[in-house]
Amino acid sequence: MRFKFPLSCLPAPNDVVIGFAFAIVFAVVALSGCSPTAPRTELGFQNTQLDWDIDQIRSHITFLDGEEQEGRQTATRGFSKTAAYLSLGLRSFGLQPVLSGEYRFQYAAPVEVVSNATVILTAADTVSLVHGRDFLVEPFSEAGTISADLARLNMESGMLRSDSLWLAIGDYSKKNEERHSASKPLAIHLSNSVLEKLESKGRGYSGRAISTVEKQSSISTAPMHIAGFIAGANPVHRDSLTIVLAPADGFGLQGTWSWTDGSDSGASAAALLEIARRVNLMQSRWSLSKRTIMIAFLSSTMVDCVGPKAFYRNLPWSKSQVASIQVIVPDISNSCEWQGISGDAGISAPVFIHEWKAPVSLDDGLEGAREFGDHYLRATLLESDVLETTSEEVLQIAKTVVRSIYEQ
Repeated sequence: MRFKFPLSCLPAPNDVVIGFAFAIVFAVVALSGCSPTAPRTELGFQNTQLDWDIDQIRSHITFLDGEEQEGRQTATRGFSKTAAYLSLGLRSFGLQPVLSGEYRFQYAAPVEVVSNATVILTAADTVSLVHGRDFLVEPFSEAGTISADLARLNMESGMLRSDSLWLAIGDYSKKNEERHSASKPLAIHLSNSVLEKLESKGRGYSGRAISTVEKQSSISTAPMHIAGFIAGANPVHRDSLTIVLAPADGFGLQGTWSWTDGSDSGASAAALLEIARRVNLMQSRWSLSKRTIMIAFLSSTMVDCVGPKAFYRNLPWSKSQVASIQVIVPDISNSCEWQGISGDAGISAPVFIHEWKAPVSLDDGLEGAREFGDHYLRATLLESDVLETTSEEVLQIAKTVVRSIYEQ
């Protein structure tokens, strides 16, 4: 049973309200609250009530996974729009900028993008497949050109395998560790419509697949993180830092449409925005945290985890003063070893991973949407049933994170 307690009835905290009273106040505030009455702006950043706001979480997800963000790939126009949105949120919630007047801080990092990708099926009729409609290039794919015999296609496993080419079909999953057995593989993910055409020609189909992936690599200074501080209440402990972070980037556009497998959903960042709003309100009213809290949205987390490594390496705080790290990620996100990279950077604080269940299976309401096996149109994330389920999932994670912040 959920109890509503009018916050206006709570006495202002003073030196007498300690111990048991603190526990009661926190329990009431963390698990309930008032009905919001403040007007909401178009972007939904002006809710000043302490009740959890699932409508605001939905609004954040809708923006972050919207088409205008173009998949939120690091160092792109789409991610710049995302960074501006997250910065506006932190400013609206009253967090202190991580730099003087600025929530965004840039860092230098290697950037690699697919500049061109082609797949040609040669047989009696030669067919050129369209990148983003007929096939995807998996993020871990290497560059190069490979030709393979389609007669070797195993429809049951959904794989065409040569020494260095994967044609991934059907239920091929990024969790399949076997994919790494090939040396520098090209990884091409065919759509189900292409698979159906191949199946219609029978198992003896004698064509070949010629696949080419071209990539461009460079060092870029455009990558950025977004972060703000909630000041600790006790001057003695204010230098001690709790970090709460979430990935803000995505795989980006993979052709004519933006595709996802759920691991780069904007839901983690949406949950962290709501945490930032609520914790800062709690801190300004009751000063519940002695430590300073950093809210951080990270980029470059999808493939090689360059962003988090750069974040810890250039942390704008004394690493010895970090008390704990809270990480919000979907349960299928395996690009970063979150518990290892902080230690490699010289941070000994414990790391707490908070995973929410990403919508990646037919049982999660995505029936008919999985054109690329475990991949589907990003717009599917915003369908009402999926959006509602995800919002409720990350709301529960947000509550867990807030409890963990105050327990450390």
